[in-house]
Amino acid sequence: MSKLANLYLKDQAFKLYSTGMKPADIAKELNITPNTLSTWKTNDKWDEKVNDNNLLPVSVSFIFIKFDGS
Repeated sequence: MSKLANLYLKDQAFKLYSTGMKPADIAKELNITPNTLSTWKTNDKWDEKVNDNNLLPVSVSFIFIKFDGS
């Protein structure tokens, strides 16, 4: 696997992990071994990052209001 592909998978895995998805399910979804995921999780300290409120995924909602010009 190329370094770029590896970085992409790691990023995708972290995004899924930060939503609360289980590591075993992430490994299956991304077709990687649970050991690889565990190594990334430990080395990159995912639990600390997920617990940091600044790095949690943010859900943004938009309200569209129709303006008829009158």
